[in-house]
Amino acid sequence: MKNVVRNVVQVQCGLYVILVLISSCTSGAKRVMPEINIENGKAELKQMNLSAIADSISYVKLSTPDSVYLSDNLNIKLYETHILIFDKSTKGVFLFDRAGNYIRSISSIGEKDIEYLEAVDCVADEKNKVIYILDIGQQKVATFSFSGNFIGSFKIPGFPLSIIFKNDSFFFITPSCGKSHQKRWPDIYKTDLNGKVVREFMHNEEYVQNRLANYSTYVYKDTLTFWQQSSDTIFYIDADLKMVPKYIIKDKDLMPKSKLFSTKVRNFLGQHFVIDKIIETEHFCYFEGIYKLHDAVIIHNKLTGENFNLLYNLDIWDHGFLNDLDGGPPFRPQFQSNEKVLYSYLKPRDFLNVYEHPYTQNIKALHKDWRHKLGVLAKKIDLKDNGIIQIVYLK
Repeated sequence: MKNVVRNVVQVQCGLYVILVLISSCTSGAKRVMPEINIENGKAELKQMNLSAIADSISYVKLSTPDSVYLSDNLNIKLYETHILIFDKSTKGVFLFDRAGNYIRSISSIGEKDIEYLEAVDCVADEKNKVIYILDIGQQKVATFSFSGNFIGSFKIPGFPLSIIFKNDSFFFITPSCGKSHQKRWPDIYKTDLNGKVVREFMHNEEYVQNRLANYSTYVYKDTLTFWQQSSDTIFYIDADLKMVPKYIIKDKDLMPKSKLFSTKVRNFLGQHFVIDKIIETEHFCYFEGIYKLHDAVIIHNKLTGENFNLLYNLDIWDHGFLNDLDGGPPFRPQFQSNEKVLYSYLKPRDFLNVYEHPYTQNIKALHKDWRHKLGVLAKKIDLKDNGIIQIVYLK
């Protein structure tokens, strides 16, 4: 019996030593940064059917009264039962139902408390039917009901360019400009519903960005993700609001930060790849930008590592998924609600030109009834109309 006990103790001690050794090795190990190498994808033009990534597709035609003007420069927020639109050209904020019917305009430009001076973003809390408008002109967030009534406002530090509503909190993103900027306001801060700052993050040299650069913020699997044009890194934002590197974008042709804001920047556009947008889903990353003065949409397969430049037809529409679901216009992702829902905005002229083209008409649609419905919609579109939101639901 004593031998059994002694053997058991020896085994337990041995396991303890092994665990200590493993712990010491892993704690000292350096985290390997996943790389997305898009080097070999820019020149490889390849078609891809929409059915390879999506189960279904729908369209929403935006309808407004004659007194309401929408430009084509829109930031569209798609919710379960509503659509919130910020017109980046006119600075107007508009609420629609999910069918695209205009409900109302929200507030207007002005210096009063119930107005906004320089809106840059907006977001909705659909559950409580509240809209929040980020106004950096008055350094505030103005709050309105879905009925258009003014509820109140709260002041914010700095001049953030994005507001994200997540888990009953607000996240504000301010692309940073350098050391002097660091002393003035945080890059990212989180507030409660009353605007009280509960957590903030100040950048260090590793994360210095450029306020003038395009950037993306999106929520992927309930995690806030950030990327900016002047960086080769995609970050996720952890619970302490620190920017933690998620992916490194590898490409020898990626526009160097030192040249991105040069006064002679056009001299470099013919040599480099300038990324304008990144969208991430379960299986793919989409990099949209300009390569050697031409549009490019690089698809990165997260499972296989394959990269290619998404092609539709160079004669009518350069890039996009070939829409074999209903035989309609190709799909080129512009926005995402989450990792399962992507959407884009099509001008009436673009929609009709590509839809009526013989190449598109000859596409074999997997769903003939969907194709019929699309044809009915196309007959109702006038060139003077607002655009159409094309929504894709991923597998």
